[in-house]
Amino acid sequence: MTGRRLMGFLFALLVTVAIGAGSRGPYLAGEEEGAAIRLAWRVPGVRFSQCRTLTEEELAEIPAHMRQPEVCETRMLPFRLTMSVGNTVLVDELVEASGARSDRPIYVYQDIAVAAGSHDVSIRFSVESDIASDLWDSGSSPTDLSYLGLLELKDGEVALVTYERNSGKLVVKGYGE
Repeated sequence: MTGRRLMGFLFALLVTVAIGAGSRGPYLAGEEEGAAIRLAWRVPGVRFSQCRTLTEEELAEIPAHMRQPEVCETRMLPFRLTMSVGNTVLVDELVEASGARSDRPIYVYQDIAVAAGSHDVSIRFSVESDIASDLWDSGSSPTDLSYLGLLELKDGEVALVTYERNSGKLVVKGYGE
């Protein structure tokens, strides 16, 4: 072996040994202070369609092969998410459907940091619209979800609030286990 090759080999061996030794050391992320409430669920959304009949003038402007007497605008209605711990509102926001045309499911994923201890939690997730509810096509999607409960959280603990499709409710999981 030449001197350069020997030096390269020794350097590679030294780096490999250093990586191996470092991977056996303990991982200290820091002191766990506080807890968290994780909001995580997905719902299909609530569809709203509004149709209107085209006038003769509007139809004349459309190529013959594309003419339809009625055009419909379909969109997903937004949801309002609110969360209060005690008398403090921690979340109040509008959640809209994902996708380029806002036609995909609605996703909620947030971690809310709270102090360890006992908390009265109130969560509401409901359709926000001034459109009459008989015009909606909710399909299998819920239109009003809520959770009210007392959570006793320890340092470093995470309570998962999620949508349970079978019961049609928001439930708490992964907490106190």
